[in-house]
Amino acid sequence: MRPRFKIYIIWIGILLVVYVGSYWVNSASGGYWMKPDRDGRDRWSTGMSATTAILFQPAIGYHTPFGGDLIGIVYAPLIRLDRRYFHPTHYLTDEGIFEWSASLPIPKIHPSFRDEARKEREESSRKSESKPDANTAAQTTASPSSGL
Repeated sequence: MRPRFKIYIIWIGILLVVYVGSYWVNSASGGYWMKPDRDGRDRWSTGMSATTAILFQPAIGYHTPFGGDLIGIVYAPLIRLDRRYFHPTHYLTDEGIFEWSASLPIPKIHPSFRDEARKEREESSRKSESKPDANTAAQTTASPSSGL
């Protein structure tokens, strides 16, 4: 084997390790993009793709089957593999999607949406704590000692 060919093989191996390793870190820091997007699965009767997909996105870069930013396009092959085997796409048309999104741990939500998700969950827990239970409210208003 020629020395020049060996050097090319070594450099290709190094670049491949850097490419996959950098995506692995990027993916571990990413999460589900909580704004629906299109991926072509669900379509309107006219054939246009419907905006129903909750896609996993790495922390840096954005990619959908219809495009993305430069970093998302560079990582597109790894993003597709990631979505297929580790972070499947969820759809607004799936049964139980709202329960899934409500129970999704904050670290699994994309960093762009984590603060908003925390606020929404805090508000909903405050509302549920302050809202009287329907059974308790009925008992307090129509109790025998109230003279009603």
